[in-house]
Amino acid sequence: MNIAFGKAAADLAEVINIFVVLSIPDIQILKAQDLPNYLQKQVGAHDHLTIIEQNFWGDFKGSAFLAFQANAGRELISLFGDDSESLGSESIDGLEKETLMEVGNILIGACVGKLSELLGDSVTYSPPPCGH
Repeated sequence: MNIAFGKAAADLAEVINIFVVLSIPDIQILKAQDLPNYLQKQVGAHDHLTIIEQNFWGDFKGSAFLAFQANAGRELISLFGDDSESLGSESIDGLEKETLMEVGNILIGACVGKLSELLGDSVTYSPPPCGH
């Protein structure tokens, strides 16, 4: 996972032209029934999240989820140098959603792709749905 997340962070840093620092990963092995409580503890401080989901399949298959806290899209837009102040509310909401989708595609694709590469597999992705 370190290699996969490192690849994802490097790809994103290259696109946005920034330096990314990763924290030391924390690995938890949970029973499926314990996952909702674990996630609630991890994101409980945030009352609004945007979740990017992307399904993939190959020799291993699954769904990848990436959660962004509120205003992450607007912060990312500012990193891209877009002047979102001149846009109306509907336009900024659309631009924010598109930005989160693209960043989600980069991060999930790089992470899952690197895992697939390390396993000697190839994966296919479905288009990612996005929800709030």
